[in-house]
Amino acid sequence: MRWLSDGERETIEQLRAEAAHDAGQDDETATCMHCGAEIEDDDPICRECETLDPEAGNCDPAYPDVCIPPPPPDLSCKDIPYRRFRVLPPDPHGFDRDGDGIGCESK
Repeated sequence: MRWLSDGERETIEQLRAEAAHDAGQDDETATCMHCGAEIEDDDPICRECETLDPEAGNCDPAYPDVCIPPPPPDLSCKDIPYRRFRVLPPDPHGFDRDGDGIGCESK
């Protein structure tokens, strides 16, 4: 917080809004915490990544460090924002092609 000349304090939200304005950013835009896509609402996750939200409870246990829903649909590495994550058998999406326990290793 910062004290103003009249003895009042600015809140963190006011400081963030001021910084965003100074940086030329629109106060109404943010980025998705999963894929970095621009979003315009208060939800930290874009619509495409909503199915990847761990709080939604739809995460496949074969991918314990990230949240990837079980099939269907069958997903490929290009369909998800994660790279180099731990994969456990049975790997229903086939992210660990070489069987070393690491998914989506290559670009």
